Amino acid sequence: MKTMNDYCREKFGKKLYKLSLDGGFTCPNRDGTKGTGGCIFCSRSGSGDFAESGNDIKEQIERAKRRVEHKNKNGGYIAYFQSFTSTYAPIERLKKLFSEAINHPDIDVLSIGTRPDCLPEETIALLGELNKIKPVWVELGLQTSKKESIEYIRRCYENEVYEKAVKALHDKGIYVITHMIIGLPGESREDIKNTLFYILNNKSDGVKLQLLHILKDSDLYEEYKNGNIKTLTKEEYLDILKELLRLIPEEVAVHRLTGDGNKNTLVSPMWSANKKDVINSVNKLVQELGQEQKYIFREIKEDEIPIMFEMILSRMKWMDKVGIKQWNVTKYDEVYPIAYYEEKRQKGEVFVLEEKTNGDIVAAAVLKSEDDRWEGVPCYKRHSAFYLHNFAAKIGKKGVGAIFLSLAEEYAKEKGKEYFRLDSADDNKKLEKYYTEKGYIPVGECIDGLYTGILREKKLQEAQKSPSLTHGKKNMGKCP
Repeated sequence: MKTMNDYCREKFGKKLYKLSLDGGFTCPNRDGTKGTGGCIFCSRSGSGDFAESGNDIKEQIERAKRRVEHKNKNGGYIAYFQSFTSTYAPIERLKKLFSEAINHPDIDVLSIGTRPDCLPEETIALLGELNKIKPVWVELGLQTSKKESIEYIRRCYENEVYEKAVKALHDKGIYVITHMIIGLPGESREDIKNTLFYILNNKSDGVKLQLLHILKDSDLYEEYKNGNIKTLTKEEYLDILKELLRLIPEEVAVHRLTGDGNKNTLVSPMWSANKKDVINSVNKLVQELGQEQKYIFREIKEDEIPIMFEMILSRMKWMDKVGIKQWNVTKYDEVYPIAYYEEKRQKGEVFVLEEKTNGDIVAAAVLKSEDDRWEGVPCYKRHSAFYLHNFAAKIGKKGVGAIFLSLAEEYAKEKGKEYFRLDSADDNKKLEKYYTEKGYIPVGECIDGLYTGILREKKLQEAQKSPSLTHGKKNMGKCP
C-alpha cells in the first residue's frame, strides 16, 4: 500500500503537510442551484471544520504553517482549499485565490476540494495553466457509486458527471484524488467495495477513505436521533478498511485512512474522537497488511502434501518439548494420516501459505464447509461457514499462523461465508487467549476420541444496514 507520505517522498523527496484553507465558497447543493441543505452528512462548515478563515490567503497560509511548524522537519506544504465547493465561483475570483496560493514560495502543491459538477471547461483550463507552475491536485467528493445512496445523501449529480470530470482533469495532466465514505446507511460491504472498484476503474490517482461521522449540525443527525441509522464500531471499520486496502493497487496512493470529526459537534462514533488510539490501530493494521503481502494464500498442490504432513509431525515433537498435550497424546498422525490430506486436497479443501521470496510453505490447514463436531450447536446449519482443521505453521516462522488465519477469513468472505469456525483443546489456555483476541467466541464443546475441545466462531462482519432510507424529509433539504 502506498500512502500519501510515500507518494510525496517519491515525487517531491520530502514529506508534505496540508494547510487547510477557506476560500469563502458555498455549494450549489446549498444555495438552491442543485439543492438545498447540502449533502446529508455535511456540517455547516462544509467539511472545513479545521480550515483557516479570513479574506487574505497569504495570511491563512502563514497561520496554518504555524499550526504544524512544530512537527515539520525539512518538509513542504500543500495549500488545500477544503471548505465547501472550492471551484464554485467566477473564474476571475478562482484565478486570484489559487494564484496567490500556488505562487507562495513555501507551497509545493495546490490541492482543491470540489464537486465534479463544478468543473466547467474554463475552470479546468485555469487549473491546467496553474499545473504548469506547480502540481495541482483536485479532490472530488464522490462518496459512493450506489444509486440509492446517491439519492439518500442528496449528492445531486450522477456518476457520469464524475467520470467526465476525471477524464477532463487527466487530459490536463492534473492529479485526481477521490473521496469515498465508509459506513453510509444501507450500504453493505459489497456496496462499499463496488464504490472502490468504480473509483479504480476510472483511474483516480489517489483515494481518501473516510469513516462516516454523525455531526450535530448535519441533517444526518436527525436520522440518527430518530434511531434510523447506526455507525460502525471500530472493529467493523478496521475490518472493512483492511479488506479495501487489499484491493488498492500499489500505484494508487491512499491519502486518508479514516478522517477526523470535530469533537465539538461529533455525535457518533465516539471512538473516532480518540485520535491517538485510532492512529495506533490503523498503523497496526497497515503493518499487518505489509506482512501479509509477503505471502500467497492458495490451494495446496499434490507434491506439497508431504511438506504439510512433515509440518504436522514437527509440531507434534514441538508439543512434547514445550509440554503441551494435544496432537502428541491423541495419535494425531494416525487419526489423520497423509492419505487423509490427499483426499481433502482432491476436494479442494486444503490451503497453504506460501512465502513469495522463496516459495516455502510456512503454514497449512484444511477448510471444511461442514463439520459434524458442531451438530449439537444451535443454528449450526442456519449460517454458512468454513471450519478450520489440521492447522499447522512452520516452526521458527513467527506470525505466519496469524497471517494464514487472516487470509483464510478473507477467503471465506469472498466465498460468501457468514462465519469462520474452529476449535481448540479445552486445557490450552494460551491458545484460548490467542483466539479470544482474534475475535473468536466459545459456543460449545466437542469430544473426538481422546480430544476434548472448545468450539469457537467469529462472525465475518458486514457493513451496517439501515432498515430504511428516508430521503427528502421535510426541512432536511432536497435535490430538485
